[in-house]
Amino acid sequence: MNTAEIFVKYFDFRKPKEQCNFFNCEARYDKEIIFHEIDIKIGKGRELAKIRVCEKHLEKIREILKVLNKESIKERKVIKAKISQG
Repeated sequence: MNTAEIFVKYFDFRKPKEQCNFFNCEARYDKEIIFHEIDIKIGKGRELAKIRVCEKHLEKIREILKVLNKESIKERKVIKAKISQG
């Protein structure tokens, strides 16, 4: 499973800007998370996705980050997440 497939599995990017991006969640978002992909070999990175989550789903980000890194390390890349206030 590649990085894009993992994002699509967990998040609905078509929701209104005020809502949490997790599927089946209608709550207002509290945090904004920016995922970055860093190429280990050359040290450069790029923004992968910007999502919004409620407090309830914030804990699941660690699990998703582990899944993303497990897949991306095969391509010598690391995924990092920056969390900011919503």
